[in-house]
Amino acid sequence: MKSSAIKWALLLFSLCLSSRLFAATGDWDLYTSVAKINDILAGERYVWAATDGGVLRLRPADGTFTIYTTLDGLAGNNVLCIAEDSQDNLWFGTEEDGLSKFSPEKGFTPPQHFIGYRINFLYFENDSTLYVATDVGVSLFRTYKDEIKETYRQFGTLARDNEVFCAKVLGEDLWAGTATGVAHAPLFQPSGVRSNLQDPTSWSSIALERKVYSIIQNNSVIFIGTEKGGYSCENNRWTHLKLSLPFYDILTHQGKLLAATETHGVFQSPLSRPFAWMENSFLPKKTKCLTVSPDSALWAGAEDGYLVRIKSGEVDSFQVNCPAANTFMDLTFDHQGRLWVASSYRDQTGCRGAYCFDGEQWTNHFATPTPLGKWTAENSVVCVVVDSRSRIWLGTWGAGIHLSSEQGDWELIDQDNSILKGIPANPKYVVINDICEDKNGNIWMFDFLQGVAVFEDFSSFDDFPSIKTMFYTPSEDKLPSGEDGQFQGSVIALDETGLKWIGTLNAGFCLFDDGETPFERGDDTVIIFSTSFYPEEMISNNIADIAFDEEGVLWIGTDSGVNAIRGQYNPTIKDYTCESWNTYLREITVNRILIDSQNNKWFATENGLYRFSADGTSWTHYTQGSCGLVDNRVKSFALNELTGELWIGTLMGLNRFGIPRPSLQQVTLVYPNPFISGPGKDQVTFPGLSPNSTVRIYTLLGESVRTLTADEFGEATWDGTNSLNNLVASGIYFYSFWNQKGKQLLGKLAILRND
Repeated sequence: MKSSAIKWALLLFSLCLSSRLFAATGDWDLYTSVAKINDILAGERYVWAATDGGVLRLRPADGTFTIYTTLDGLAGNNVLCIAEDSQDNLWFGTEEDGLSKFSPEKGFTPPQHFIGYRINFLYFENDSTLYVATDVGVSLFRTYKDEIKETYRQFGTLARDNEVFCAKVLGEDLWAGTATGVAHAPLFQPSGVRSNLQDPTSWSSIALERKVYSIIQNNSVIFIGTEKGGYSCENNRWTHLKLSLPFYDILTHQGKLLAATETHGVFQSPLSRPFAWMENSFLPKKTKCLTVSPDSALWAGAEDGYLVRIKSGEVDSFQVNCPAANTFMDLTFDHQGRLWVASSYRDQTGCRGAYCFDGEQWTNHFATPTPLGKWTAENSVVCVVVDSRSRIWLGTWGAGIHLSSEQGDWELIDQDNSILKGIPANPKYVVINDICEDKNGNIWMFDFLQGVAVFEDFSSFDDFPSIKTMFYTPSEDKLPSGEDGQFQGSVIALDETGLKWIGTLNAGFCLFDDGETPFERGDDTVIIFSTSFYPEEMISNNIADIAFDEEGVLWIGTDSGVNAIRGQYNPTIKDYTCESWNTYLREITVNRILIDSQNNKWFATENGLYRFSADGTSWTHYTQGSCGLVDNRVKSFALNELTGELWIGTLMGLNRFGIPRPSLQQVTLVYPNPFISGPGKDQVTFPGLSPNSTVRIYTLLGESVRTLTADEFGEATWDGTNSLNNLVASGIYFYSFWNQKGKQLLGKLAILRND
């Protein structure tokens, strides 16, 4: 081995020893998708965008982005509209979280008004009068008094409590675009008295039986954009402008009328002939909103986080890097420390493929819809697993499995090239909603409504067609099924002995012992746990997750709480004996369970995040209102034990939380350190342990590499291989163990592979 390589290893080791090991306890970070832009406002220095993941600010001078979320004081992350007053204060309307004000000096003001209402549009008549269009009407908001003065809920003959999508003062009239038409009313009577706009008869209305999204005026002509094209009004005469696409936003710019359709592009026509439409080829097709900056540049806000500027014939495009959506349904880390995310649930919520985060950049996979904007089964990734060969397995709701090679190339596994089967109603619709790897490298997966498939370990996709496979079904193998005979598999988990635990959505769960012959029938054992067998103990047959703690207790998450079962399986007589059975979190839907190295239990639920202490004496409940949690509908999580970071997936974003944990003493007791691994090399020795105690070895980012057991003399050794007996890569690794005084210790070990 070259001396320079040794120097490199020693330098890297010394740098890592001085690095910070843990995130600050109680720190919250938030990652959201700002890919869907709902409204934009262009100022002299910044361009602001209202998105489904907060407020996005672009500084065009250098192309830098800033994202503001609820952690910064924003009322809610689902922001629909923006307005600016003459004091440079920005006002944001949210989905249901109220009206939010941002001051350049003071930041965000806590919201007090319109909470529970959808704010679609904001318009300043002057600095003291803000018109707020909501899902029940238009409110006049006095900014200097911070109060809602009055609300208009019926516009002429249009239905009461009609949703209003836009409201503007044009000339002497207030105009409102509603869910069924457009209306206008004079602000003042001829006598100079302010009109009573709460009186429906004050309004003139035009029933169009379609949503009106935008209203503008050019000279004496009023233009409106609706869900079925545009209209012009001159001298009280309404004319349809032919193009029958949704006009979500309209404006005039340099003698042209422009309309953003969101899916079909931006169309423009001369103001003199506002029906001679042509598509603007410089702007993205998925543009929903338009604006003009003080320097007369045209700006467009488009899907995938694009802000596009056209000025003096030049086109500049700015794209923010973010995940494709705000749904985080399954999380895991790969061997490089990157976080992988599945976007979809069984009802195809999200349906934006998979996202990968390396700590700085997001990469989206299978996140592109069809040319017509339709999301397909290929985009509906519901689970993600990283195997021991560093391959990524993405299970989809309808398209089978996307599998990446170690080089990053993707292959599709479905009914055409494997034993996988489509659902009974559609043989080509292959649903894979959970995947796991056993200790021998075999891959197990749920084929929804069909059974459990297992693939033999294979080194490359070229070997895949000839590998051993097996398909277990309810009819042949007595897997649990519902009264209708359907096998609705939900989760498959493996314990330390290699037993498979199979959960369903309709029939409880089972212990599955394949007799260590996964590709042969005849020696299998199935033991079912359901309300039929345990009517008083089982709280539900709808199983969401299964986990095992350090004491061998089996934790079962359901739609009605958690069962904790302590028992023993006798492989000789094929029998399971229950020793105790407890129930927690009754009537709460539990989506995921995680056991940390301290043996604390974490529960992702529809009612926030729960932590049950290792000693079983205390509960901690994290909710949206009590901490930085972005959404109480917690769907997934992944824990980096070594940094103390819990990543929490919800329907409205991803949290990173520095969890409370005991302080660990850093030690360097192992030898040799650095260690040169390879055939015929010495082993690493861990001395001074408790007899039969456990040593765990991790990558720098918390991925488990190997678990060792000390001998009766309190010593453990490691040859530098992982759980599959393959040499690990060169680099820095963590190890942790409990010493003879009962204290948990943590250290770092440098490995330099030489084979």
